[in-house]
Amino acid sequence: MNNLDFPKAIILDMDGVLIDSEPLWKKAMMAEFAKHGMMLTENDCRATTGQRINEVAAYWINQFKIKTISVSQLVTAIEQHLMTLIVSHGSAFEGCVDLLNYAKSKDIGLGLATSSSQAIMHCVLNHLKLNSYFKVACSAEQCKKAKPDPEVYHNAIKGLQFKPYECWAIEDSLNGLKAAIAAGMQVVYMPEQKHTIDISGLQIAAVCENFKAILHQLKSL
Repeated sequence: MNNLDFPKAIILDMDGVLIDSEPLWKKAMMAEFAKHGMMLTENDCRATTGQRINEVAAYWINQFKIKTISVSQLVTAIEQHLMTLIVSHGSAFEGCVDLLNYAKSKDIGLGLATSSSQAIMHCVLNHLKLNSYFKVACSAEQCKKAKPDPEVYHNAIKGLQFKPYECWAIEDSLNGLKAAIAAGMQVVYMPEQKHTIDISGLQIAAVCENFKAILHQLKSL
């Protein structure tokens, strides 16, 4: 599968694409939820991948009928825990910087579109020292709706000043893929290493297992 045209811009998802943060999210969520009697499994955490953390917290508080903590308090606790883990254990996926450097050398615009909060987004970019690569970095915290709604991608595309079809989106989650497709972009699916999703029926331009494969596709165009 390869229906890609050379892009004028590449917009990346953050969690699970730019940084290997999914295990850190799971650890932070499971620990903070457990403090209030919500014993989540890794599968429970995976089921909400791509959603904003306030939506995830509200969902599980409702499911467990928890009265001891508010959504905003739980979100703050999870994010503080997560940022500590990012700084101590967070790392970019192999090949990520190679792709960013190549894109920059070819004057391809770079953007970020994440469901994470601005605080988490800035924590990741600062920790990985990647701020200088991105012309725009958009958080769904600034949007009325999160992925699979395309608003966060619309914001990134607008900031880069290109047409949606001129931009690649690199995504790993079902909600993210749906958002990028709805935005009218060329969508590259980079599957999570341990868990893939069913993409049948989705308008995916290419499936690339890692950044090395994405860079190979880009150089071949």
